[in-house]
Amino acid sequence: MLYNIDYSQIILDIDQLDNLLNPRSGYALNIDYQTSDDINKSFDYLNIKSEYFKTFKHNHTFRVFGLHKESSSSTPLDLISTYGGYNWAVGYDEFELSSHDLSLLGFEYQFHYKNSTTLRFIINHLEKYNSFTFDGPEVKSPINYGFGIKVRSIFGPINFTWGRGYDTIMNQSSKRVNIFYFNFGVKI
Repeated sequence: MLYNIDYSQIILDIDQLDNLLNPRSGYALNIDYQTSDDINKSFDYLNIKSEYFKTFKHNHTFRVFGLHKESSSSTPLDLISTYGGYNWAVGYDEFELSSHDLSLLGFEYQFHYKNSTTLRFIINHLEKYNSFTFDGPEVKSPINYGFGIKVRSIFGPINFTWGRGYDTIMNQSSKRVNIFYFNFGVKI
């Protein structure tokens, strides 16, 4: 018996940022589409991440970002993992937003103090979250926010961010919690 496995992947990664470690101007777009069709398991997966930076009067930078993911119920677990945390989904733990469908929009204001220190205010809005393991009352359009400081160093940027989010995602009876993030360097 002969089985044919049909798998395809398309990745588009456009980076027009002026500085990868400390961007102040430009945009980045990452699109990942995968599909597989075989006798036992087939899946479709789409992940789009985008961000845009614009600096005004040399010390004020605005960042607008978005994350959109769609996948079928049979998508492998490593693909549905969503990296949240200090930069994309403040107020959520690192892998807490892993789901089959997700849409998140956010805004960040950065004030560049002196040459090596940046103060940050981040706000994000979770528009859509669909995990087949979640069952409960939903919070309509949860908005999370956070404040942070980023310092340039010889190890790359050092980030400390405080975020405010929900104890349990999309559960209206859960309480608001504080989440602290600390990291250094950048993923290249």
